[in-house]
Amino acid sequence: MKSIAIILLLSAAEFTLQEENPCKLPADPGPCRGKHSQYYYDWDSQQCAEFTYGGCEGNDNNFDSIEECEAACPGGEEHEDEDPCELPADSGPCRAHFVKYYYNKESNKCDTFVYGGCEGNDNRFDTVEECEAKCAEEEPAKEPCKLPADPGPCKGKFPRYYYDWDSKQCAEFTYGGCRGNENNYDSIADGPCMAY
Repeated sequence: MKSIAIILLLSAAEFTLQEENPCKLPADPGPCRGKHSQYYYDWDSQQCAEFTYGGCEGNDNNFDSIEECEAACPGGEEHEDEDPCELPADSGPCRAHFVKYYYNKESNKCDTFVYGGCEGNDNRFDTVEECEAKCAEEEPAKEPCKLPADPGPCKGKFPRYYYDWDSKQCAEFTYGGCRGNENNYDSIADGPCMAY
């Protein structure tokens, strides 16, 4: 009876792993000791990177060339323009019990939640410090004109202007579409910094 339960458990685990997006899996060299140069998709950096594959087992996030990797995992487009701090806590479908942190936009602070161990979203941090560094609202500066250009964490490409305090001129920069800071204007004429 125990062996049937173990087989069912292993089958369920294998089915869960097969459903997971391979681009989200970590690089896995496998147990063998070969030294094969392969590529994997690093979900955190949103790009393909080289790693040393042992030659057996591993996982599906394993590609022969950078081109093959980029074709299979095209830049994490499913959440490219999303600000992770705007997303709700998402435990994912797996049933592990990992205490993690997420940014709660209703309370404007980082709270704990239980992560199941797979999938979920990018509003998930190992420590409260990581969460606060990424998402916590800072007090607005009294002089936005002294702030540097800040594209924010999103990956949009919007032409904007900021006041460069050092050169005392407006300059163009590319805004990602979310967060950033108050030194961000649609046109040179829009900003209050022109008084300087």
